[in-house]
Amino acid sequence: MMSSLNILFGINTNIKGLLTASANIGGIIGGLFSGHVVNRWGRKTGILLSALIVLHSPFDIHDFGAAFPGVGYGARSVTGQWSWRIIYICMSGPAISCIILLPFIPESPRWLISRGQEATALVVLAEFHGDGDEEHPLAVAEFREIKETIGYEEN
Repeated sequence: MMSSLNILFGINTNIKGLLTASANIGGIIGGLFSGHVVNRWGRKTGILLSALIVLHSPFDIHDFGAAFPGVGYGARSVTGQWSWRIIYICMSGPAISCIILLPFIPESPRWLISRGQEATALVVLAEFHGDGDEEHPLAVAEFREIKETIGYEEN
């Protein structure tokens, strides 16, 4: 998005460097807290929060601009407020996709086991590693391995 906005507004080199560097500050700050969020509320909550931040921020903290630099060139010819809005709408696609698909993604089995939801974790593992069979050797082995690792980490 940064590259598209640079194209659109014809920003000089000094400001372009400042804007690009400042976009990384969000990633640094987010990195300090993301581990705590996903450990406490789960991976799905972390994905939801990051998608909402992207949607509500004027500048995309992820570099989707490389995938859409053509949008920036196309938006140059649009006059008024819609020039930057077109770029923002196109860049919102990945975040909106995450939010829409989130209900169909299971929570991490490791997080479920650490929260005492072992039956749900075994169902998830069986679905992806045992063709839905909760007694499948691979699903059971992975379940035990995760449980033992969590027990080891707690001690």
